[in-house]
Amino acid sequence: KMNRSIYKTLYLILALLVLISPVATLIVSVKAQATVATITSVSTPVYPGEPVTVTLTVSQGNVLLNVTLANSNTSPMYVWASRAVNAPDPGTYVVQLTLPEELPGLSSPPTLWVLVYFGNTLQSNVSVPIYPKIVVSPPKTANVYENGASKSITVSGYGFYPEANISNIIFSNLDYSGVVYNVSNDSLSTPVNVSSNGSFSVSLPIIPNISSEGMAGGRYNVSVVLNASTVKESSYLSDLNKYLKNATLEILPQAIINASPNPPIIEPNSGAGRV
Repeated sequence: KMNRSIYKTLYLILALLVLISPVATLIVSVKAQATVATITSVSTPVYPGEPVTVTLTVSQGNVLLNVTLANSNTSPMYVWASRAVNAPDPGTYVVQLTLPEELPGLSSPPTLWVLVYFGNTLQSNVSVPIYPKIVVSPPKTANVYENGASKSITVSGYGFYPEANISNIIFSNLDYSGVVYNVSNDSLSTPVNVSSNGSFSVSLPIIPNISSEGMAGGRYNVSVVLNASTVKESSYLSDLNKYLKNATLEILPQAIINASPNPPIIEPNSGAGRV
């Protein structure tokens, strides 16, 4: 009788565990799947090579989150930047990540996806446009070296429409209205095209690529024009005009000494950066 009583008790406990187990699993599963973090804002406009500020609202404390900058919110995904965020308490958290200049897997038009994960579970995602910018190196230069050979500048672009064609590079003097140099893609030995990661780079000897005599001195706004036929979305071109971050180039004043006369004379001609 005693053995039978023990078996009966064990049977009841076992039956109870079988009944409770699915309920407990369901509770754990619901808790694990609950949204614990939401993206409330992303700083805009977004440019390659610059910080992106992400604001999160976290509803549960003691969680480890991962904030990711990527080209998509689905697989396959190129992760451009990622940062772990420890949230000990519920509340608002501000995270800053830097978007790289070169962006493999960049979509057309260029788009940034900001994603927040809790473990392997996607909690929240937001997409924002990526706008292009131009960088000039060096930012300050004279027209020529001491021996009279032309100096060169490198014009680079980041965050541009992938595979687009640059039709013109324009240098507009900020100090003297009307002084403009326009470099056509057709005039270059190698066409300037945007790569699949949204970047391009071209080295331009000041003489003769930009000007046959050299550029007049002063500060220049450096911008580009895209070939419209290589861009599918016309709205992208209008946004480009609004948000393109141009570069600034300064041509330093320079005097050329002609040693052939006696005594030597100084010729501050237009090709030597005279203002």
